[in-house]
Amino acid sequence: MHLGILTSGGDCAGLNAAIRGVVRRAVVAYGDRVTGFREGWRGLLEDLAMELTIDNTRGLLHQGGTVLKSSRKNPYKVEGGVEAVRKTLAKHGIDVLLVVGGDGSLRLSHRLSKEGVHLLCLPKTIDNDVPLTDYSFGFDTALGVVVDALDRLATTAESHDRIIVCEVMGNESGWLAFQGGLAGGADYIFIPEVPADLEGCVEVIRRRHERGRDFSVVVAAVGTSFPTGISDFPPPPFGPDP
Repeated sequence: MHLGILTSGGDCAGLNAAIRGVVRRAVVAYGDRVTGFREGWRGLLEDLAMELTIDNTRGLLHQGGTVLKSSRKNPYKVEGGVEAVRKTLAKHGIDVLLVVGGDGSLRLSHRLSKEGVHLLCLPKTIDNDVPLTDYSFGFDTALGVVVDALDRLATTAESHDRIIVCEVMGNESGWLAFQGGLAGGADYIFIPEVPADLEGCVEVIRRRHERGRDFSVVVAAVGTSFPTGISDFPPPPFGPDP
């Protein structure tokens, strides 16, 4: 079998490890060939192919990023894009294309599969928002970064009696903000799945101040929708610097 592989969309931890693992499994266990396509779907549109072997994937396990590079190119947004993908796959004799991607990349792959392109998909995303996937690789590492950031922010907030809001990635999903906020000891968390309650947040902070806790750390997922008229809410119980 001749296997093709590409990494598409945003980068995350574990991409090089995935490439290395696929090559070793395919070559050693099954005697298959593996061809990588650089820069995501652009690699198929422009035939940016490279052979992947045991030798040229050695040492990837501890490297960040992706040696195949990535892009957000979409074949459906390029005139003749799907036919170009088919042509490249046929030219190299690819039996199956393995797409390492997140929610957007896998939706695109699903659409291509309905048109007869043979695909396998490996879900990767720090957002952990791929349907039917409990836990995508990349999420755990990003979660650790969020917790570390919140730990540092809490130290600064306490030193200066500040309220610090940390915006966390996640697209339209709150997994990263929710789990990171819990593990990092955030005092209030906003996520897209729950309507933003600004009055509730202010009340939590107010009660903390009444107990003598003059600092707070709030986590807000990037996809959270906040109501208009924020200025109408009562100010939090702290004033400007003298």
